[in-house]
Amino acid sequence: MTEKQADERTYDEQCIEVLDVLLAHENSWPFRKPVDREKVRDYYDVIKYPMDLETVQKKINMSWTKENPEIDITAQDEENKDVNQEGKPDMTLYRCMDDFRGDIKQIFDNARTYNSKETIFYKYAQQLEALVKPMLNRLRDTQPSCLPT
Repeated sequence: MTEKQADERTYDEQCIEVLDVLLAHENSWPFRKPVDREKVRDYYDVIKYPMDLETVQKKINMSWTKENPEIDITAQDEENKDVNQEGKPDMTLYRCMDDFRGDIKQIFDNARTYNSKETIFYKYAQQLEALVKPMLNRLRDTQPSCLPT
C-alpha cells in the first residue's frame, strides 16, 4: 500500500486494520470478549471501565451504520441505551480516532490493573500494546467533526 493509499483510507478502514491485527494475534484471546462475571467474580469490582475487542468491533460497526442511514439502527440504539453504567462497556460511538485509541488502551490498562506482572494476561497486554502502538500513532482522523479547522 502506498502512502497516498494509506492516507485515503476511511476512518473505519483504519480502525478495522488495527482490530484485525489484534484479533489475528494468537495472544489476544483473553481480550476478545468481555470478562465473564461468573468466572472472575471480583473483576468488575476492580475494573470500572471494562473494554474488550468484541465491544470495539461492535462500536466500529455501529459507527459505520450511523453513517449509512439506509441501514436500520433502531434495534441497536435500543439495545445499547443503558450500557454506559459502571461495570459495563461504554458503547458510545467513535467520533474521533482518539475515542478508538482510548478503548484499545483501556483494554490493556485494565489487564495491567487487574493482573500482576507475572501473569500471562499482563504480559500479553504489554506485548499486544507494543505491537499496535505504531499503528495507533499513525491513525488519521477523517471524520468531519474531528478534523482541525
